[in-house]
Amino acid sequence: MLRPYMLTFIAGQHKNIADRAISGIIEHQGLLRKMKRDLKRALGRKGRARTVNETLTAEAEIESSTEAIKSLEGTISERMSSLGISETPKGSLKKLKGNTFLRLRMNALVLRERIIQNSISRKFEMEKLDRLVLYGDRMGERFYLGTTVVVS
Repeated sequence: MLRPYMLTFIAGQHKNIADRAISGIIEHQGLLRKMKRDLKRALGRKGRARTVNETLTAEAEIESSTEAIKSLEGTISERMSSLGISETPKGSLKKLKGNTFLRLRMNALVLRERIIQNSISRKFEMEKLDRLVLYGDRMGERFYLGTTVVVS
């Protein structure tokens, strides 16, 4: 099962694969903080709104911000769990950069995904060959161990 957030890891086994994943999480956390600040501003605008139009605009902005924040929080928690990290205190994520355990864990995940992909593609190749042997490449003919038999 190939996960979308794993696509960046499939490129290969690298020393800094876990570091790049951690950097991505840190960037997402920064974006989350910015979105939460924007949500607070929108809540303030709603409270200061004098017209119905301003109130509706602020409510729409609040609703979209809330949905985006929930989605981003889900992405962050999913990526952290893929690294095997639970919720961490502020700043401790930066300390995990260069961690040998995380690097080896990410490389093992990449290797596992590649093995799964290769075994699936191998299965489909074998099925294709079986169909070719059983049904041949011409209509009404079957191949049995090198001999052609016309089926009528």
